[in-house]
Amino acid sequence: MRVTVFDGANLFHRARFGFAGRPQNGAVDYTTVYGFFRSLRPLVEITRPDKAYLVMEGRPSQQLCLLPEYKANRITDDPVKLESYRDFTRQRDIAVDILTRHFPIHIAQHPTFEGDDVVGAIV
Repeated sequence: MRVTVFDGANLFHRARFGFAGRPQNGAVDYTTVYGFFRSLRPLVEITRPDKAYLVMEGRPSQQLCLLPEYKANRITDDPVKLESYRDFTRQRDIAVDILTRHFPIHIAQHPTFEGDDVVGAIV
């Protein structure tokens, strides 16, 4: 059996910045959703897995207890950045919903571990 594990954070952030663009005339932005599926398809075609996992991020509780400033540079009060991140999470959630309803890809996530740790546990 061939199992493939995809790093969801990597794929979604690559889609977010690699396919960035703003729709015209007030249309809703779906470029991250488009970029995600455009990136995922060739990976699935190349690996041709019997079973596939998309690993999502959790909140790294252990790292934050050991080092409270862990990833502190990602916190912002800038309203433009906050709105951009809200839009990104909206699009990520849409893509995950489409995956879970229409594709044979399993979503793996642990609430208190980073995605890399979950990938390592699966592998």
